[in-house]
Amino acid sequence: MDEQKLRDFILEKSADGTLSCADAHLIAEKLGVHLSLIGKVCNEGEEKIRVTNCLLGCF
Repeated sequence: MDEQKLRDFILEKSADGTLSCADAHLIAEKLGVHLSLIGKVCNEGEEKIRVTNCLLGCF
C-alpha cells in the first residue's frame, strides 16, 4: 500500500491527532500491513499522529 494513502486513511481514523494503539492494530490487520509501518507513518509528515493507550507500553 502506498504510504500516502495509508497516511490519509490513518488521518481519517484519528481523532484530534491521536490514534489508539488498538485502532492501529485494527488498521494494520484490515489493510494487511505490518504494525511497524503504521507507527512509521504516524511519526512522519507534517501532521504527526500520537499513538495513545499503548497495549505494550511502546508509545
